[in-house]
Amino acid sequence: MRHETGMIPEDSISPAQELVSYHELPAPSDADAALLSQAVVITLNGGLGTSMGLQGPKSLLSVRDDLNFLDLMVRQILDLRKTSGANVRLLLMNSFSTSGETLKHLEKYRAQGLADAKKWS
Repeated sequence: MRHETGMIPEDSISPAQELVSYHELPAPSDADAALLSQAVVITLNGGLGTSMGLQGPKSLLSVRDDLNFLDLMVRQILDLRKTSGANVRLLLMNSFSTSGETLKHLEKYRAQGLADAKKWS
């Protein structure tokens, strides 16, 4: 029998060393934008929050200022689209239990480019 807890003791980890500063990275090129426009951000969105006492998708849990996790994900994609000029797509992997409420919530972003939000069977 293995007695693993899934916990990593803090004294066994250390900060990453010698990371390159964002300001030292090369400027993006047109080729980068072309590749980025082919990218898809895939996010698992399939769990109800019943173990947390919720009655709906965990991604709809309020975080701050009337925003939830799903709003933050969508806003990150919209900002990436704006700053890069690339039509990066967001693919949410829903369960049958989370799909309906998620699609309903995404309707508020339809005018901002999420018009292709749909349910796949």
